[in-house]
Amino acid sequence: MRCLTCSADGLSAEITVCPQCGEHLPTLLYDTLPIGALLDGGRYRIDYALGRGGFGITYRAMHIELEHSVAIKEFYPKEIVYRDGLLVKARTPYSEKFIRDCIRFTREGKILARLNHPGIVRVMNHFEEHGTAYLVMELVRGRSLRDELNEAEGHRLSEERVREIMAELVEALAAVHAADLLHLDIKPENVILTSDGKPILVDFGAARRSISTGSSSTDRVFTYKYAPIELMKGDTLGVGSDIFQAGMLLHELLTGFLPPESWDRLLKQLDPWIPNLPEPWKGLVASALPLELVKRPSNIFTWWNEPNAAFSITSPVLLREQLLASIEWVNIPPGKFIYGDSPPFGRHVEISLPAYKIMKYPVTVAQYRLYCEATKRLMPEMPKWGWQDDHPIVNVSWEDAAAFAEWAGVALPTEEEWEKAARGTDGRKYPWGSTWNPSKCSHSVGRSTGHITPVRSYSVGASPYGVMNMAGNVWEWCANLYDDSQCLRALRGGSWLNKYPDIFCVTYRSSNNPTCGHDVYSFRCVSSSPAP
Repeated sequence: MRCLTCSADGLSAEITVCPQCGEHLPTLLYDTLPIGALLDGGRYRIDYALGRGGFGITYRAMHIELEHSVAIKEFYPKEIVYRDGLLVKARTPYSEKFIRDCIRFTREGKILARLNHPGIVRVMNHFEEHGTAYLVMELVRGRSLRDELNEAEGHRLSEERVREIMAELVEALAAVHAADLLHLDIKPENVILTSDGKPILVDFGAARRSISTGSSSTDRVFTYKYAPIELMKGDTLGVGSDIFQAGMLLHELLTGFLPPESWDRLLKQLDPWIPNLPEPWKGLVASALPLELVKRPSNIFTWWNEPNAAFSITSPVLLREQLLASIEWVNIPPGKFIYGDSPPFGRHVEISLPAYKIMKYPVTVAQYRLYCEATKRLMPEMPKWGWQDDHPIVNVSWEDAAAFAEWAGVALPTEEEWEKAARGTDGRKYPWGSTWNPSKCSHSVGRSTGHITPVRSYSVGASPYGVMNMAGNVWEWCANLYDDSQCLRALRGGSWLNKYPDIFCVTYRSSNNPTCGHDVYSFRCVSSSPAP
């Protein structure tokens, strides 16, 4: 027996509560065919239910004469029918609709039976019995793509694995479209992975002819989180409807989460929606997800292959040069400065540093995106306010910042380098002077909550050398360890979220684990080469 909620398999028929998810199994199975029920004149015997959707129930069954296991899909739109023994009956107002949809189910099953593609579940037979229609399909053995996602770190797959899966699914969907059909329920649960990892597209219960009009949304089965707006509204469908769902799936495979649902985007007027992904993924997902069908590609090969040819992107070397050209540097002259807090709050010392240059602003979202495109990394988790190119990058760990610096051929500043750039040589408390001034930086002092700002904001809060954002806006990772624990890395500067003026002192230190990111953590870089 199988749980229809979590897909836990091999359950004893005597069990009433699923040991994996806690669902009451008799409630889940109350209107399914009983174990041992015979179909098609005694040719097939039901083993147990495998799954159910809005328009049908799928069973594992045995072809008795051939002693061969199959999957059988029963047309059972649960909202408009009920079961009387083995007989399926339409509820009173829905008799004509049930008959019409049952005919369509059988007709499109016949079309699927003519498809012969290794990436599509094969329909072997169809019949009508007990007042409804059935499709007999090969029983695909394996686990679902959802299972692989659930087991993956971060619930996302490597880019190489995503390419493998999506390329094969595109091939399968192209065959479906060539047969004048649409799948319309593309999601990880409807992709079964064979023992060698090959994806097979299953569950065509929502399938329609490729040009479908005149159906209300109640006539259609779909998964809300993946569905294009035209599928929910009952509007005209097309190949672009499947491409929309393929784009939603692609984003989920890459990131572990779905883009905003189409209905929410419509209400919030989020069109176009641009994903935070490196190319070519960014372009692929963006081109699949316009809310209007006419704005999406009309051929799935065109969508996948043209922007994705050989997955070529701008040369990483050129992207690095573009990044370095975008950085404004400030020269910090050699010599002595006062480092550390003044007594009685701490101990300051006079130290000397050689000349170096430091970024005038923290690394921006636009600059970090160039790095991600060149290295094929994913952008960090998007903050609640979204990505703005002129904001400092956030949600980066010390390890992320160090990797960026190494790739760019620069370095994270030591605390000494950071502090000298922030205070100059006169021992001041804040970048702008010795007293707190709330107009000089982004903070939450005396406010319910502040907010992050573009890096060029608060020019009045510049350091003596003209370095910006050295107090407030975002905490900045430094290269060195925080203390003798050998596990924490130093942070400097305070952020828009902090409420106490002393935190914005140039000598104030904080720390965190080098693997931790946060929406107030960012960084800037230094170099020993003189700025032009």
